[in-house]
Amino acid sequence: MLALLLGLAHAIDARVCIEAHTSYTDLNPASDYFTSNIDRRLRGITVDVKEEFGAGNVVFSGRTDVTGADVGCVTVPVSVTTGETYKVRIWAEQAVAGALVTVHDSANGMVTSEVIETNHQFFFLGGLDTTLTADPRDDWHILAVTGFALNRATGGLFGAIDTEFFIPDANGTLHPSVSCSGECIDGNAVYISSARASKAHAVAYALGFTFFEAMGGVDIDDSLDDIDYNGGGAPLHIASPEHMSAALASGYAHLYSGIVFNLTSQSDCAITNWQPTDWDLMGAPCFQRIDTPVGTFMSCAVGRSPLAPAWGQRAYYEAMGYTPPAALDVPAVPIDVVRFWWQAMQDHGLSFTDITDVYVDTSPWNWDTKTDTDIETDLEDALTSPGRLTTTQFEALRNRHL
Repeated sequence: MLALLLGLAHAIDARVCIEAHTSYTDLNPASDYFTSNIDRRLRGITVDVKEEFGAGNVVFSGRTDVTGADVGCVTVPVSVTTGETYKVRIWAEQAVAGALVTVHDSANGMVTSEVIETNHQFFFLGGLDTTLTADPRDDWHILAVTGFALNRATGGLFGAIDTEFFIPDANGTLHPSVSCSGECIDGNAVYISSARASKAHAVAYALGFTFFEAMGGVDIDDSLDDIDYNGGGAPLHIASPEHMSAALASGYAHLYSGIVFNLTSQSDCAITNWQPTDWDLMGAPCFQRIDTPVGTFMSCAVGRSPLAPAWGQRAYYEAMGYTPPAALDVPAVPIDVVRFWWQAMQDHGLSFTDITDVYVDTSPWNWDTKTDTDIETDLEDALTSPGRLTTTQFEALRNRHL
């Protein structure tokens, strides 16, 4: 009977699951998700399965499942005839929750791919389910995070998210766009180094920043490390005093990282700050020796973390005698923005989609024509519209954080 079944089974469904071996360097043990490096299923990526016999037909081309027990898997019609083997190629293009993410070689713009298996034989008994594991690479590091992130939250921007990551070429050289001097976020395009691609929180931040661009937000041109937005000679980072527009945009992206890796039902969240951060505005060498090492793992709770006292970062700077440049009529700090929104979620039931809607209601595409004060007023108007917060609730949050 078995011989008869084998003789007839020229096409039978096999389950092929795709995962990536990860080696992230910024995982936060206090987070709820992504706390250790394990093999992670790749959601919504394209898989091609091709015969290595006969006419060499492609017997399957489709995307891995994004939810449920078959997350990261595809069902493929295969032959179980002895000697008939298959080649499996995976592509760095992903579709999850109505959003698209692709990873390109920055040298030629081509979507990256990898032959993850050759000479694979499927067996009728015990050999129809298989898991294939890709070694750590920039593209799979990125897509393991983005697939997980998009499955958790898109901010309600269905169909509007089309993010493209550009990674170094085979020689390790990153080729940024002409508008960037190095790593940057330029519209929906993220030019990212291998070091940054191996940081899960940095990838989630970059994805979240492209959400802001998808809203039609002004082109902040976040260069990740080295662009000065505040007019004071300091680069944009999670604790830098900024124009309201830059702080709101960067804070939104850091908030997204917090939402991705933490349960939003809890009063606190844990994110990772991957940039050198001058918490005291004292300059080098103090912040490299003291502030940056202890300021890596961040809390979304009220207060300056991990250092005291428990008040907003901008208020701390002012207590230190900081005088903002004249261009900053209402300076704001990204970490304060994160904590503003996290408390709004906890105390007033706002969701990430609600927060995204508030941003859209402030017309971020016009922020470059407005003063910091104008943008703060627009934020208050949007947040105190019917069904959201009262003026008293908004003022309490603003006075505590912003």
